[in-house]
Amino acid sequence: MDVKKFEEDLKLLISRLGAHPNLIRVKDKLIELRVRGLVKSNHSVLEVLVADYLFSKGFEVTVEHKLTNDLVCDVYADSSEGDLIVEVETGFVPPHYSLEPRTYNLARVISKVARYSRFSKYFGLAVPSFLLL
Repeated sequence: MDVKKFEEDLKLLISRLGAHPNLIRVKDKLIELRVRGLVKSNHSVLEVLVADYLFSKGFEVTVEHKLTNDLVCDVYADSSEGDLIVEVETGFVPPHYSLEPRTYNLARVISKVARYSRFSKYFGLAVPSFLLL
């Protein structure tokens, strides 16, 4: 997907969600990262949806938040209740693991919990509803 289509899709999504300044800031950051080839469309859409929900609950939110020199979380949110890291799972399984998708996804989730949960008071995984068949 080219950058222009990516930008159009995010603008449409943001307009459907209300286009408040916080979401526009998230959109702008994701577009900047897309120009550099660092994010993909399906993943970014889920990050926007998670950010919108967390904004509505009073959190300050950043996406693609740097935790260390080599570790970036998908969504970082902070409030008076504490901070929260949310990792987005799209359900992608590389072809190499096509015969073992459950094992691959289990290992992926365990790895995310181990890597990210120590950096915040709360940790969560975001999964699109279409994966919950």
